[in-house]
Amino acid sequence: MWLFGKKKKYFKRIEIAENLRKEGKLEEAINAYLDAFEDIINVKDYFNLACIYIDLKEYDKAIHIFEDIVNEIKNKNDAVLADVYFGLGLCHDNLCQKELAIENYESAIKYGYNNPDCYYFLAYLYDEEEKDKDSFETKRAIECLETAINIAPNYVYSYVCLGNIYARCEDNEKALKCFLKSLELDKDNVTNSNYNVAVTYDVLGKKEEALKYYLEELKAPNPFKAVYYNLGILYKDMKKYDESLQYYLKAIELDKEDFNAWYNLACLYALRNDFDNAFSCLTYIKYNKKKYLESTKTDDELVELRKDKRYEELFR
Repeated sequence: MWLFGKKKKYFKRIEIAENLRKEGKLEEAINAYLDAFEDIINVKDYFNLACIYIDLKEYDKAIHIFEDIVNEIKNKNDAVLADVYFGLGLCHDNLCQKELAIENYESAIKYGYNNPDCYYFLAYLYDEEEKDKDSFETKRAIECLETAINIAPNYVYSYVCLGNIYARCEDNEKALKCFLKSLELDKDNVTNSNYNVAVTYDVLGKKEEALKYYLEELKAPNPFKAVYYNLGILYKDMKKYDESLQYYLKAIELDKEDFNAWYNLACLYALRNDFDNAFSCLTYIKYNKKKYLESTKTDDELVELRKDKRYEELFR
């Protein structure tokens, strides 16, 4: 069928706009779309213009277009509305407008949007405040992540996020299951999955398994920094003091302001009856983060150190 007059001119301009978009010339593409819309506006093309504004982080302009589309086709085309509401959710999410983002993501789902990203982003927003396990927000976040996994079983971040929620809710067996699955999928350890598995085994009291995965984490190009501190703790609990010392010192080398590492290093020195180095660590804490000294008053690992006359001087 031949197109004459305005329609032919419109489709020619849209073709130009789409080619410019493919070439990454987004500003020029916008101008081409706007030229085309002088006479006719097709919803699909108008939607594509909004997506360009999202790419350019001009979220208010994208929102304006999406709201125009909603007003134009409300209750007429659920598939398009689902895409539009997801777009609105994405814009409000990027503008840190949490409630509006949630509202629009939920509307996208209501109209049949079946992309795991929508459920994942929604779960992240619901869990942002890390409420207790019986709250609506936590339950809805878990529900969204389980749906995301059903849609895309290999979407690694869904398992990581779900594992983190279960860990926070102290449902550690379920957390471990999620983290082990994320490790299976995350061959390059982008999500520090070895670390997550190690911490969960540690919490479950399975020290040898925890040690195995902490050491695996260290093989990654960019291991999670907390692994050094955690290894210090783990080796100390296993009474392997030389190894513990090595990792505490590495944790402090990476972050001189890691006062948990300084404190536990002091405890380790005390357990080795090296009170001089223990007091050196505690003196550093005294002048940089004095509140940490309060724990020394009742810490079982510092019983002998508290008998030393230098201990009282820490509080002067």
